[in-house]
Amino acid sequence: MTLSRKIVLLISTIAILISIISTSVSESFTLRHMEEDTLKKYEKTLKVKRTLITNQITDYFNSIQKQVVVMAYDHSIIDAAKAFTESFTTFPISPNNSLNGYYNNEFKAAYDQQNTTSINTTSLYEGLSDRAQTLQSKFISENPHPLGNKDKLDSINDGSDYDNTHQFHHPFIRKFLKEFGYYDIFIVEPDQGNVVYSVYKELDYATNLLSGPYRDSGIAEAFTAGLSLSPGETYITDFSAYIP
Repeated sequence: MTLSRKIVLLISTIAILISIISTSVSESFTLRHMEEDTLKKYEKTLKVKRTLITNQITDYFNSIQKQVVVMAYDHSIIDAAKAFTESFTTFPISPNNSLNGYYNNEFKAAYDQQNTTSINTTSLYEGLSDRAQTLQSKFISENPHPLGNKDKLDSINDGSDYDNTHQFHHPFIRKFLKEFGYYDIFIVEPDQGNVVYSVYKELDYATNLLSGPYRDSGIAEAFTAGLSLSPGETYITDFSAYIP
C-alpha cells in the first residue's frame, strides 16, 4: 500500500471515529435531556397529586369535624346521651359465662387470624366491671348476629330502660354511621368515662376510658381532650393500632 493510500485510509478512519464519537455524544446528550424532561414531568405530576391529596385529606377532616359538631348539637343526640347515661348506671347486673367464651374463642380466633401475633384476652376480660360484663354479654356474646355485625341488634327485649333507649335511638345513629362511612360512633358519659353506647358493640363497648383496658388508647385520648374543649370544637387523634 502506498503512503498516500495509507494517509487517506488513516484520515477516513479518524473521520469515521469522530463521526461515531459525535453521534454517541449527541445521543447521550439527547437521552440525558429526555430523562431530565421526563423527571421534570413526573415531579410536576407528583406535586399536583400531592396538592390534590392534601386538599382531599383536609376536606375529609373538615367534613368530619362539621358532622360531629352538628350531631352533637342535635336534640335527639343530646336526649340519647342523657337517656343512655341514666339507664346505663341502673342496668341490672347479672352474671353470664357466655362472655368469657366469646373473648377466648370467637374474638381471639378472628384476631389471631388477621394479625401476625396472638392475643391474650384474659387481661381484657378481667379488666371489665360487672356492669360492663353484663352489658357486653347481652349485646355482644348473646347477640345472634356474628362478629362485625352486632350493630344489627336493635333490642334485647328485656324491658329495661336501657333497652328501650337503645331500641329508640340506635336505628337513627346507625343510619348516620352508614350514610357517612364511619367505623363506629360512641357516646361516653363525661363524669365517669363509661362508654354508654356504641353502634357496633365491639370490645370497647361499656368499658371505662379512665380505668378500663383501653384507658391508654386513642379513643381515651380523644375523650380526655374533649372534656376541656369549648362548644363547637373537636379533637382528632392520629391513627394507631387498636385491639377492638
